[in-house]
Amino acid sequence: MKEKTSENHGQTEKQNKRPEKILFVITKSNFGGAQRYVFELATRLSKEGNKVAVALGGAGVLKTKLEEAGIEIFPISSAQRDISVTKEIKVLWRLYSIVRIYKPTIVHLNSPKIGGLGAVATRIGSFINNMFGKGSFVKKIIYTNHGWPFNEPRPEWQQITIRIFSWLTVFVGGTTIVLSETERNDVKSWPFVQKKFSIITNGVATFNLLHKKEALTTLVGEVKAEQWLNEGRTIIGTISELHKNKGLIFALEGLNSYIEQYPEQKIAYVIIGEGEMRSEIETLIRNLSSLKPEQIILAGHVNEAREYLQAFDLFLLSSVKEGLPFALLEAGYAGIPVISTSVGGIPEVIQNLENGILIAPRRPQEIKNALVYLNEHPEVKEQMVKKFKEKINQKYNFELIVADIKKLYEIK
Repeated sequence: MKEKTSENHGQTEKQNKRPEKILFVITKSNFGGAQRYVFELATRLSKEGNKVAVALGGAGVLKTKLEEAGIEIFPISSAQRDISVTKEIKVLWRLYSIVRIYKPTIVHLNSPKIGGLGAVATRIGSFINNMFGKGSFVKKIIYTNHGWPFNEPRPEWQQITIRIFSWLTVFVGGTTIVLSETERNDVKSWPFVQKKFSIITNGVATFNLLHKKEALTTLVGEVKAEQWLNEGRTIIGTISELHKNKGLIFALEGLNSYIEQYPEQKIAYVIIGEGEMRSEIETLIRNLSSLKPEQIILAGHVNEAREYLQAFDLFLLSSVKEGLPFALLEAGYAGIPVISTSVGGIPEVIQNLENGILIAPRRPQEIKNALVYLNEHPEVKEQMVKKFKEKINQKYNFELIVADIKKLYEIK
C-alpha cells in the first residue's frame, strides 16, 4: 500500500474536493462482512462531516445500528438475495426514486445484484436529469465487490450466467473495488473494463476485547463457561452468517472426525452469527456421531461480536466463498490462532504454517488434520499469532483503507 505523505495530501485537497452527499446501497441488513463495511464507512464519513445515507433491504441489525448512529435510511422493501424478475423491477424503480430524491454526489454500491441494479438506476436518473437540462448530480459510481458470486459452488450454466451479469455490473458502473489481487486476477480477461478496477483490501479498526472468562460466559452461560474452563477444553470459534457459503457443515464434520479419531481430546465449538441455515445446522449437530450437542453452541447474533474473540483458543473459518472477511482480520488483531480455507483473498493474508494454517474448502479431513498438527506442535501457535498481528497492523489497518476509499471519492 502506498505511503501517504502530508505534502501529497495537502496538494490533493487543493486540487480536489470531497463529495457533498454519499449514498451507500446494499441488499440485506443483517450484519455480515459487507454490512460491517458499509456501517464502518458510513459512520466514519458522517463523523468527518460528510452527508451520508444508506439504502438497504430488510429491517435487520445494520438498519438498527445505522439509525442509532443518526444515519439517514432509505428502505428497499423488495430487495433480496434470490432472483425474482417482478421484485427486481420494483427494486430498480425504488433505487431510481431514491437517487432522484436524495441527489447523491457519490453512489457506493455493495453486493453483486444491487451493484448492477443500482448502477442502472443511477445512470437512468442522471440521463433524465441531463435530458431536462438539470445536469447530473451523481459524479461517481463506486461498486465494492465482496467476493465474486460466480466462485460459489453452482452448476456450470449458472456460473456462466452470473459471470456475464457480473461483467455487465462492472461495465455499467464506475470504479469497481476488489478486495484482493486474487479477485482482480479472476477477471483479468474481461474486455472493455480493465481500467475500472481498484484493489482496496478490508482493514481492521481498533476495538475493545473482553477478557476470556467474561466473553465466554456471555456466549455460553456461566455454568458451561466454568465447566469448559475447568476441563481445559480447547474452545474453537467462528463469527459467521449461517449461510451455505460459510461452509459450517464442513466445519462440523471436520470437528466430528477429529473427535472420532481422538476421543480423549476435549474441544468445544462456538458459532457467533445467525442465518437461514440454522435449522439445517441444528439437525446436523443432533446427528453427529462423536461431537456431542452439548459441546456446540450456536450463540446467534451478538452485538459487537469481535469483542468476544478472546473467548476462543482457536478461530476456524470454513468458508467456500469469500472476498476478504473482516472476521479473519479481527481474529488476527485479537491474537487468536487461525485455521482458514484458502478462498478469495485469504491466501494473500495467511501464509500456511507461517501466520496461520490454510486448508482447502469443502474438505472436513483437512480441518481434522490441521487440529492434529496444532495439537502435536503447540509451539507454532505463538509464532503464528505474532506474525499475523504484525501483518494486520502493517497492511490491513482500517485507517489506510479509509484513506484509499476517500481518494476514490474525490471530485476533480
